[in-house]
Amino acid sequence: MLTHLLDYWLLSLEIQGAVSFECVPFQIRGVAALEDKSLAKYTNCTARTVPLAEHKFDLPEGEVMALVTQKAGLKIITINLWYLVPWESLVDGKVMVLHGPLWGVVGMLKTQNGNQCVVTFTVDNESQDMEFVQKDLVGLGGQI
Repeated sequence: MLTHLLDYWLLSLEIQGAVSFECVPFQIRGVAALEDKSLAKYTNCTARTVPLAEHKFDLPEGEVMALVTQKAGLKIITINLWYLVPWESLVDGKVMVLHGPLWGVVGMLKTQNGNQCVVTFTVDNESQDMEFVQKDLVGLGGQI
C-alpha cells in the first residue's frame, strides 16, 4: 500500500541531512500524461532516491535523482517529486519522521496497528518508544 505526501518534505534541509546517506523507496505515478514522453515508460515503476553523497551533478529545482528498475535493468533519472509516491513503512524497518518536533529523526518501526505506529529511537544505547500516525513517517533504505 502506498501513501502520498502533498508537499516537498524531501527537499527540506532537515530531511536532506537525514537522507544524505539513505534511500527512500517510491513508486512513479502520473508521468504518462506528461508532454515529456521520455518519462512515460517509467509509469508505475519502482524507484529509490540516490543518496546525496552519490550525486555527480546539481539537479533542477524540485527534482531528485532516482534509481529506477525495469525489465531492461537499472537506470538513473531525475524526476520531479510530484510524481513519486513513497512506499508505506514496514515493521522492523528504518523510518524517518516527517512532521513535528522530531522532523528528520530516524528510528525503527516497532509495531503498526492500522494508522497507529510505534517507533523506537536509540541514542547512546538508550531507547525510547514513541507513537506516530502513518502519514508522519516514511520508510528508508529501500533496495530495488
